[in-house]
Amino acid sequence: MHPNSFIEDPTRIYRAVRFAVRLNFEIEAQTREYIEYAIESGIYEKVSVEKTSIPALTTRLKAELKYILQAQYWQTALKMLDEVNALRCLHQNCQLTPRLWWEIRCLDRWLKYYHSSEENKPSIDSWLLRLEIILASFDEGIKVAQNLVLPQTSIKRLKIIQNHREKIKNKLITCQNVSQQVESLSTYQPLTLLIIALKSDRVIRRSIWQYLMHWSKVKTLLNGNDLQALGYKPGKQYKKMLAEVQGLVLDSKINDKKEAKAYILSKYPLKLGKR
Repeated sequence: MHPNSFIEDPTRIYRAVRFAVRLNFEIEAQTREYIEYAIESGIYEKVSVEKTSIPALTTRLKAELKYILQAQYWQTALKMLDEVNALRCLHQNCQLTPRLWWEIRCLDRWLKYYHSSEENKPSIDSWLLRLEIILASFDEGIKVAQNLVLPQTSIKRLKIIQNHREKIKNKLITCQNVSQQVESLSTYQPLTLLIIALKSDRVIRRSIWQYLMHWSKVKTLLNGNDLQALGYKPGKQYKKMLAEVQGLVLDSKINDKKEAKAYILSKYPLKLGKR
């Protein structure tokens, strides 16, 4: 190693941390000085949004991030990266604050519960979600994601999180019942809501978690065949009728299929839509 080793390639910092943690070694004092020298020199700007990224460099950096964030020792490695200020290689404002550290660890606990049922199989690598949590912690995270050539699904999710987090919060605050909250959240993908929840206060976080784990799984009491059996002609009104019933179920105003049918017959008299 020489003083410019990490300036020539900052991914060597990530590799040094990865091997140190994996092999239970310590980074030698002189090497740490070289790392500090490289970080303070502003090398992170080569892969930040402030300057044109270097494709080969960002490809290697992305690979190192993946190695670290998908490893069993990812927590220890991430802490060490922060200790040597190596997260600044992503962006000068990227740092592992106590809040961000909580969010990343909480994400793992949530995913464990969320994917515990058969219908909720993981649809994304955990390492990528951890990286998205990190990038969502500062304003330029989307541009960093683009520089790292992350999947379009990740970039789209980061844009939604940035643009809709406050919108979701303000909407949920005004909701008077469960059905209104479900209506507000149902247009978003579950993984997007997971990250938004982690970035929100306790009240909003609880509502989103309730939606993901319970409200979104409430089964419908009626379907199109039931409406047709009651005598209603198939058509656009089916969607409205079924949505009304589902809303009342969520708000505990209808409890079984018999009550659901009675509601439909009273609200939509057959003389208006019978065959």
